[in-house]
Amino acid sequence: MESELTTILIDNLDYNQIGGRRGVIFTRGNSFVLSPYVNTGNRFDISEKNILKAFDHAENGILLIRYYDTFLACSLRQFLKEMIDEKSRSTYPNKKGRWCFQVNYNSVYEIQRIKYKKTMYVSQITKEELLTSNTIK
Repeated sequence: MESELTTILIDNLDYNQIGGRRGVIFTRGNSFVLSPYVNTGNRFDISEKNILKAFDHAENGILLIRYYDTFLACSLRQFLKEMIDEKSRSTYPNKKGRWCFQVNYNSVYEIQRIKYKKTMYVSQITKEELLTSNTIK
């Protein structure tokens, strides 16, 4: 079943989905969206393969997190610069080659890196803002 975000990006904003059915990467021209989804433990992870693709497109990219019925957004370049480094890569056997994060809400939304804890604030964006703003167009 397609997520609401996948439908918005493909049907309304003319993005192309790259990869699997979970829809983690979307592109349109020079625009790039890295869109992980949050599991029931408020966590998400990003694979090394997707991080490498993201670095190639960071200039025109956005990290758009599917957090239940909410979308959270930030600059992809800022996210990669602040939250991705070699020492914070997961070493758990089933998560090797991945970076793991948790979403928290304490009056504002934040992403917290699981290993070598570090926090970054993200903005909530509504469906209407996705459809009408230049944030992702």
